[in-house]
Amino acid sequence: MNRTKTITGIVIVILLGIGGFFFWYSKGTADKSVHGALQERSAEAVFALTLADFNGNPVRLADFKGKNIIVNVWASWCPYCREELSYFESVQGEYGEKLVILAANHGEKPETAERYLNETALGRNLIYLLDSNDSLYKTIQGFSMPETIFIDKQGAIRFHKRGPMNREEIRWRAQDIFGI
Repeated sequence: MNRTKTITGIVIVILLGIGGFFFWYSKGTADKSVHGALQERSAEAVFALTLADFNGNPVRLADFKGKNIIVNVWASWCPYCREELSYFESVQGEYGEKLVILAANHGEKPETAERYLNETALGRNLIYLLDSNDSLYKTIQGFSMPETIFIDKQGAIRFHKRGPMNREEIRWRAQDIFGI
């Protein structure tokens, strides 16, 4: 009986330790600005990409250089993305031409992504894009969903958020980073 309690206690301690590590690690990586050489290299790599709009037309991300840009990567299976996209729609409507928000689908078939957008009845304030081969997600070294980057007018990635954002955080980050 004591042996069973001891083993159970050890297993619980190990599981709590593993859970604590992942909690600590996610807190350490989820909300940090990007600094140094990675900043410039990442911005250049993002601008080198060409995605597609929902009509199949190519969209060069370099065409948005010189603007305040938020790039959000979303997917239909992501439980947070629907609400977050509505927040981005609201913020884009609020800031108008002071800001460009690109919403890139994370590697799904075009019909899946389009059906999702139609079902959610989101507005069309954002520039919705398809990233069928996940080139953007790979370039920003994505590992969660959603992923969002803020790129300033100078072409530097100023902030990378792994995970969802609420409307207030999006607005605050835009004001803080872009001065709008």
